[in-house]
Amino acid sequence: MRRALLVLLIIAGLAACERAQEDREPPAERPAATGEPVVTPARAEPIVQFTPEELEAILRLSPVPPAPPDPTNRWANDELAAAFGHHLFFDTRLSANDTVSCATCHDPNHGFGDPMPIAAGLGLGTRHSIALVNPAHHPWFNWDGRADTLWSQAVRPLTKDTEMGATPEHIA
Repeated sequence: MRRALLVLLIIAGLAACERAQEDREPPAERPAATGEPVVTPARAEPIVQFTPEELEAILRLSPVPPAPPDPTNRWANDELAAAFGHHLFFDTRLSANDTVSCATCHDPNHGFGDPMPIAAGLGLGTRHSIALVNPAHHPWFNWDGRADTLWSQAVRPLTKDTEMGATPEHIA
C-alpha cells in the first residue's frame, strides 16, 4: 500500500512538472475581438522540483512489470475470464437491491478510487475505499491485510451489508 501511495505521489509530481513545462511555453497570440490588447496571465512555477537523481529513480518505476504468477488462480491469464470479471465489476445486479456495483466505490473516473471520504454502498462504511492501483502486485488486501489473494478479497464486499449486501444465493 505504501508503495502504491508513493507511486501515486510520484505520478502527481510528474504531472505537475509536465503542466509547469507546458505553462512555460508562451501561448499563441490571438487578437481580441474588441480590439483591446490581449493580456496573458502570469505562469505558475512548478509545484515540485525533482533533482536529476530523483527523476531517474522515479522513471525506473515505470513501466510496471507484468503481474507475478498466481498459482491460486488458474483463470488469471484467461482473456474471457478477464472480460467476465470486467462485466461483473460494473454489474449492479450483484448487490442486494440491484443498485451498487464494485465501480460504485472504485470509480474508474477517479482512478478506481472513491471521491467520497467515507465509502457509501448500501450503507456507510467506516473509512475511505481503497483505490485499485496495480492490485495484481499486492501481497495483501483490505486496510488490515486480511485477504491474501485478489480473488478471495472480493467475497467480503459482495456480502457485507453496508457494501453490496448480497447473499451467496442471490449472487448465484
